[in-house]
Amino acid sequence: MWRILAALVAVALTLPALGAAPAVAVDDDPDTLLVRWADDVGEPARADTLSDAGVDPTAELRPVTRRVDALEVGSAELDRLAQRLDATVEVELVERDQVIGGPTGDRRSSDALDAASRAVGEADPDEPSGDVATSSSSPDDDAADDDESRSVVPPSQLFEQQWGLENTGQELGPLADGSLIRSVPGIDVRAPATWEQTFGAPDVVVGVIDTPIDLDHPELRSSVVGKVDLIDVASGRKHGTQVASVIAAGSRHGGSMLGLAPEVGLLSIGAFIEPDDGTGTVGGESSTELLLAAFDAAEQAQVDVVNASWVGGMQPDDSAMLEAAIADLGIPVVAASGNRSRDLSEGGAPRVPVGFDLPNLISVTAVDPRGEVPTFANVGRGVVDVGAPGVAVLAGLPGGQDYHLVNGTSFAAPFVSAAIALGRVVEPEASPGELVDAVRRTSQALPSLAQSTTTGGMLDAASLVEGVPRPVCGGVQPPAGFPDVAAGAVHARSIDCIAANGVTSGRADGTFGPGSTVSRAEMATFLSRIIRGAQPDLDEPEPADFSDVDDDHAHAGSIDLLVDLEVVRGYPDGTFRPAAPVKREQMATFLVRTYEVLVDDAAAPSRVWFDDTADSTHVGSIDRARDLGLVRGTGTLTYEPGASTRRDQMASLLARTLDALAREDVVLP
Repeated sequence: MWRILAALVAVALTLPALGAAPAVAVDDDPDTLLVRWADDVGEPARADTLSDAGVDPTAELRPVTRRVDALEVGSAELDRLAQRLDATVEVELVERDQVIGGPTGDRRSSDALDAASRAVGEADPDEPSGDVATSSSSPDDDAADDDESRSVVPPSQLFEQQWGLENTGQELGPLADGSLIRSVPGIDVRAPATWEQTFGAPDVVVGVIDTPIDLDHPELRSSVVGKVDLIDVASGRKHGTQVASVIAAGSRHGGSMLGLAPEVGLLSIGAFIEPDDGTGTVGGESSTELLLAAFDAAEQAQVDVVNASWVGGMQPDDSAMLEAAIADLGIPVVAASGNRSRDLSEGGAPRVPVGFDLPNLISVTAVDPRGEVPTFANVGRGVVDVGAPGVAVLAGLPGGQDYHLVNGTSFAAPFVSAAIALGRVVEPEASPGELVDAVRRTSQALPSLAQSTTTGGMLDAASLVEGVPRPVCGGVQPPAGFPDVAAGAVHARSIDCIAANGVTSGRADGTFGPGSTVSRAEMATFLSRIIRGAQPDLDEPEPADFSDVDDDHAHAGSIDLLVDLEVVRGYPDGTFRPAAPVKREQMATFLVRTYEVLVDDAAAPSRVWFDDTADSTHVGSIDRARDLGLVRGTGTLTYEPGASTRRDQMASLLARTLDALAREDVVLP
């Protein structure tokens, strides 16, 4: 908590100097030029560069972030000036400020909760009244936690309407037309199982870049740790409050409604104005300048994840500056896919930020209570990552006296943001990439998403929270000391981990050889060390009798063991080819068979993960290895099965295997 408070103080002290306060209205003036300076270009060099480019000394210059300035210029000068600045080494990026539309199309789906809302409004928000909307027991701080089978669900008057948290087949509505939605049991994010592990922690903070959150909302005021208002807050707080309630309403002791992560912190970053025409449709506007300031505020506050429930009308190529800001932020950013009934992988290019191809960004479409993708939701194989509840989602409104069922990908994204925050709570040392990947690989396969998202699946918060910890290779590892492995290299932590756990001792000359390929014989020894570490009493195997592996071969004993356990089989001509490089497709099979030997689990793969593995004889193993989190692929939908495996890549694959085994209670040395 002290880290967050200190960071928020820094925001309060720094933002005025950045031009983000006092609050300003959205500037849709087309004559605003944004300049992103190269790193370490100071004020004197900036002034000289602008002067040399012919900028009028009287032109208004607004600092936006540490590296970005906004410059007011005449429309006739803008293109010429942009070209001059772009040609200098001091300027990294230059582009026109643009108006960015907000979460248009999100709509109330029901007026049916008015009576329940009034009942909640009459109750003391600190003492929720009414029956618990589930048969599960409530948490008790003093109770013994010896019944691992019980489901911990806090008391909540409206929990039965929150199908996204626990879907028991309940009826939802009636909708505005008087109809009811019959939900399908099991189409949910498994919140009760998630809460058995954690409700969150206040020092893990979700930054909500949206309209401002109602700080006095009775279900949110204990969660909001601070605010940054970049717009006139009088324009409205509805959408930001609704999004925040899906993330963190209530607490482990209950509330009128419950967010998926009721005890994480929230930082309100107000960057969108919110007109409301009275029809229930939520609109909104921001600008590139305001959003750059918003992401900068999130960085200064050191939040753990950013929720971006909005879609800009521009194409990804139109704002390299916004893309750079998200990339610089580094932490997971969760983006709504949008509500325009489009397949973003076909026809026109996707919008922002959903269309940015960044390792720390995850995009979310909507799923309804029956497991179908609603017609309004944007999808896209290779563009949109995962689905989450986005139809008839219960959300709180400003004031805390009313709760509505709403539709929109805006309300699917906060489920994912909340789940990532819970993953951060259980594994504080997880990298942003590990958290984003955990969302993807632990998603539950859903037929409606199979060809419309990257993962083919829906958020499974409980599996994410179970799967993100790295019990063996998490955190800081004791350094292996290989002179050819640079500290901070992509695979350095994995190399250190497998060395510390006896899987590798490096080469005879004391190096590791991270860039060289792994031979089949070397791989046999790496895997046999894992197996013997877990099962040290295994009998010595009979010789495998490969024509090209002599009894005195350095890796003969390891090869014999893996053949005996049916982890490897050799080639039909009776050879093993010990010096041949291990292909990525072969590697997946070796890893999966090793896992199955030690865990005694030979489950079928959940789905087809990659688009380039159909012709591989190892496709089943590749998909199963992805299910288990042993492999990730080389791109969004690519695995490159025929490519060779480098030794540094192999270290990460083996490290993930150690973690996967430990999560299944396999005892490793």
